[in-house]
Amino acid sequence: MSALPEWPSAGAYRWLAACLPSTGEEAWVRDEPALVLTGSRFDAVRLPFAQAHARAAVEVFRAYGIRSAVIADPPHHAYYALVPPDGSAPRHVRVPAPHRADPPGAYWLPAPPDGDDALCDPDSVRKLTEVSRSCL
Repeated sequence: MSALPEWPSAGAYRWLAACLPSTGEEAWVRDEPALVLTGSRFDAVRLPFAQAHARAAVEVFRAYGIRSAVIADPPHHAYYALVPPDGSAPRHVRVPAPHRADPPGAYWLPAPPDGDDALCDPDSVRKLTEVSRSCL
């Protein structure tokens, strides 16, 4: 197995690695996202996907108070906001390695979470979702 790349945040790596299944780090070494079941450490809310430039998406997220913990998954036409677990039905989500900040493949917008307090605020995500739906 090859060595893991340099991580931008050791805290993000440790926090996310604790969520991984046994094959998760191997996927990250191959620069692929790990398939993670939500519900224990975080839940994932699927957000409408726009083929907009990533910088524009980051500005929209920031306008709603979302500063980290968003996965952009262009191959699957989705953004996922990671929020504290709320008991909803678990789902699988593709979690990129903490160093993934650009396409191709899944990557973090604007940054990976490095702890529970870095997850998205559910109320902010709900407001963004409501506004997005009314514009579609």
